[in-house]
Amino acid sequence: MEKVITYASKLSVLAAERFVADTDGDEMDTWYHASLYLSETHQDGRREAHQRLCFNNANGWLLTPNIKPGFEDLAAVTDLSAKELFEGNALAVLNLWNGMLTNAHHILKQGDKFGPDYKNNPKSLNCRTGVLASVRAVGLELNRDMVKSGAGLQYPDLDRLIVPESSLPVAQSISDALKLKDELTAGLPAVVGTNGPRI
Repeated sequence: MEKVITYASKLSVLAAERFVADTDGDEMDTWYHASLYLSETHQDGRREAHQRLCFNNANGWLLTPNIKPGFEDLAAVTDLSAKELFEGNALAVLNLWNGMLTNAHHILKQGDKFGPDYKNNPKSLNCRTGVLASVRAVGLELNRDMVKSGAGLQYPDLDRLIVPESSLPVAQSISDALKLKDELTAGLPAVVGTNGPRI
């Protein structure tokens, strides 16, 4: 059954990080993968993720935004750390989310590649850089104390990854915002799984 979002729905945007353990040759490597979540808090207190916006290196090491499906209960994901960036009525949150999706399209067009030591270096381009650019595009901030790692937060060319504010869409109704979300989502790759170099 299709999920229904109404004006009364309690929505929020979350910045989230998941612990990743990967093998590179004979060595084990660990890091945190950053992403954004469109979340709804239900009356029973359960927080559901409707959609995830991630940035990976699956396309020749290009910073590639992609959409992943949500899941029913964020609390059930034991390796996930999530911080609320914004909470409000459905229209306000959907407009913010659509702005982030718009910025993701902008990032995709830039063709920037992941940097060396992207898992640890604050100045290397990585998934967290994509999250930071999309958050700043809609006037929010991702502070260092909100993330597990500072890798990617000091990318020197960050401003080029942020779409001009005049390019951000603003819907006047829930139905228009949901239609726009579907259109923006359809234009981004859908990637499932984080195996190998794909994060």
